[in-house]
Amino acid sequence: MVPNGPLAAAGVAATYRGGVLHLTPATHAAMLAHAIDGLPDEACGFMVGRLEGTGEGANDAATCDSFEPCTNAAA
Repeated sequence: MVPNGPLAAAGVAATYRGGVLHLTPATHAAMLAHAIDGLPDEACGFMVGRLEGTGEGANDAATCDSFEPCTNAAA
């Protein structure tokens, strides 16, 4: 199924068929804390982890084991 509008012109499928990103509870908490601390500015950072699969299909998954906060240069 292809959506209507600008995404349809780009051939973007309406149904997501990619892999899944898993966050550990500690990674999730660190990411949220960084975002909240930086309000009202946008938060920046890297999610560090590993890919399980080939990176090319719906059966892939990635697990983020840590979050590395970065400074928002525009803040």
